[in-house]
Amino acid sequence: MITLKSQSNVPQLSPVSLPGSKSMAARALILNALSGEPGSLSGLPQCEDTSSLRRAIDLLAEKEPATIDVGAAGTAMRFMTALCASTPGAHVMLTGTERMRRRPIAPVVDALRQIGADIEYQRHDGFPPLLIKGMPLRGPEVDIRADISSQFISALMMIAPGCPGGLDINRKGAKTVSRPYIRMTAKMMEDFGAKLSEVDSRIVIEEGKYSAPAHYEIEPDWSAASYFYEFAALLKGEPVHLSRLLPAEKSVQGDSRCAALFSNLGVSTEYLPDGGAVLRGGGPVVKADEDLSETPDLVPALAVAHCLCGVPFRFKGINHLRLKECDRLAVIVAELRKLGFVAQTQEDVLYWDGETCDAAPHEPIRTHDDHRIAMAFAPAVLRFGEIVILHEGVVDKSYPDFWNNLERLGISIYY
Repeated sequence: MITLKSQSNVPQLSPVSLPGSKSMAARALILNALSGEPGSLSGLPQCEDTSSLRRAIDLLAEKEPATIDVGAAGTAMRFMTALCASTPGAHVMLTGTERMRRRPIAPVVDALRQIGADIEYQRHDGFPPLLIKGMPLRGPEVDIRADISSQFISALMMIAPGCPGGLDINRKGAKTVSRPYIRMTAKMMEDFGAKLSEVDSRIVIEEGKYSAPAHYEIEPDWSAASYFYEFAALLKGEPVHLSRLLPAEKSVQGDSRCAALFSNLGVSTEYLPDGGAVLRGGGPVVKADEDLSETPDLVPALAVAHCLCGVPFRFKGINHLRLKECDRLAVIVAELRKLGFVAQTQEDVLYWDGETCDAAPHEPIRTHDDHRIAMAFAPAVLRFGEIVILHEGVVDKSYPDFWNNLERLGISIYY
């Protein structure tokens, strides 16, 4: 349990340092492992998800039968399923937390089986744990569902150059979710020497070998930046200084859309010559009606910020958030009621029309084992002066320094 205390205005004591992008780090680690001579990776975040994936890759490299436990790292589960299946001689039991064993894995398993993978479910069909026996996979084409998680497609894309003749990936489903993450995967694959193209619903990847750059740098994490955009929106004029943030138009991360989305809440972004950025709220606000299917990780920060700023919103295309570390939509609704806001969900929509209820800020915010819930609700301390957050250690999944960085904003932290 952690208690946050603040005045309505807080003095920033020093610039906030963002972690490296967790999404970029996961892809870089897989691509580096698939390269003949791995290169140097800088900017890797020191978080649980990245550590889990590094351990998993190291265990696989030992070429001995092994149980690989990725914990709560969903990206590691999806990416390692493909990597293990395509590694000749691998004999792996791939598992994770209890919640992980209830998160779907069937789309990537079905696709890998189409191209010759030997994967068996060990508990319930469609879910981890998995028994995987690695072998050379074959092309030339495969179908995969695209309406649950882009990570299924990214996992398949990264191993595709190793298939004889390459691989033609046909995305199935009414809508591809989190499309920017697929573009990130494609760009990073090209950085590591792969050749691919995208036409309509198909991704065509040529056979070839990866060649890792001698040095590859991971960008600062735009998803992590969203929580400081919340603070800027609430401070309404006082600057929030981030020590590093690649300009949105230069970033490979889809969540760089954060800057534009928070501009509707009156937050401006000034990029500095030294690579930092200054966020400043207080500008005009606009009622939000947005499709966030491509940027689902921004939903918690945006939902909480809009409520705290008194700006109604409607976010659609986000039903897949129910399959994250928790049912993220239901949890956002439940925890917002403690702050006095009656948000609602309907099919793939989360919305707040301005309805309020009696706030109960003395009730702790439950994180539900979800790092993004903990971080998204932290800025509420500016509205209520004091809030309590349970199981604050969940931020270690992506941003272990988060609470320390709140102190840089002048927020008092009591453990």
